[in-house]
Order: sequence, then structure tokens, then C-alpha cells
Amino acid sequence: MISRRALFGTGAGVVVLAGVATYGGRDHRLDDVAREVGIEPRRLTAESDERLIKRVQKDQSVLLAWTEAVAAGHSGPAKALAPLIANLKTQLGVLGGVQAGIDIGTPPAAAPAALDSVIIRHERAAAKRAKDSLEAVSGDFAQVLASISVSLSQNVVVLRNARKAIA
Repeated sequence: MISRRALFGTGAGVVVLAGVATYGGRDHRLDDVAREVGIEPRRLTAESDERLIKRVQKDQSVLLAWTEAVAAGHSGPAKALAPLIANLKTQLGVLGGVQAGIDIGTPPAAAPAALDSVIIRHERAAAKRAKDSLEAVSGDFAQVLASISVSLSQNVVVLRNARKAIA
């Protein structure tokens, strides 16, 4: 049978270790303690973020392909779409690059309808990226997704102004 002293001593030790782990983890001091003991800490991969990155990469690649197709088919909106296309390419570079072999269909033949389709797709993508930013495990990746969402929302403002100009 265990004595009272051993029981209280063990309980106190567990409480102290739990406190050190909790507060040390919050202050990121556990990494320092581990290094002093001779253990090299390593970051764990966020597997769910890997799937999210691939999904976002695909969605953004589709958005880029659609926007490029509308710009290629309509000279009027092409000037307004050029900086947005460059922005989408930059964002995809951060996400790992453009996915190849994406089938997007054919944009509308009329320039106003084609530009409306780009506006709708950018609005939907902005909402999706905002939602994705809440699902991300990594704080850094959540910030990237939130900034992409804001960028896409700003694209919608630019696109609506361009739409008014061709109406």
C-alpha cells in the first residue's frame, strides 16, 4: 500500500509538471528547456492544412483560368483583368503554383455577361477563403487565406467598376 507522504508527493509532482507544461508551452519556453536537456524540438506538420492547401490551390487555379479565359475572349475587360490575373498568379505562387489540366468550360460570349461571371466567381472565392481561414490549423496559413479573401473582395470592387464602364 502507498503511504500518504508518497501519495501527496506524487500528486504535488504531477501538479508542478502540469503547470510547467501548460505555462511553458504558452511562453514557448519548453523548446528552450528541451534544448538544454539535449532534445531538439521539432514542429509537427498540420496534415489538415496540407489538404486545405491543395483544395485552395485548385480553387484558385480554376479562378485564374476562368479570369484568363474571359480576358482572352474580350478585349474590353482585358485591361481591367490584367492586374487581377497578376495578383492571382502571385497568390498561387505562395500556395505552391498553378495546378495544370483544369477544365473550366467556356465563358459567356457577351462581354458584360462574361465580366458578371468573373465577379460572381471572385465573390464566391472570397467567401470560401474567409471560411477556409477559420478552418486552418496554422496561424500563418490562416493569415494567408484571410489576406487572399480580402484581396479577392477588393478585386470585386475593381470588377464592378469595370462592369459599369462597359454597360
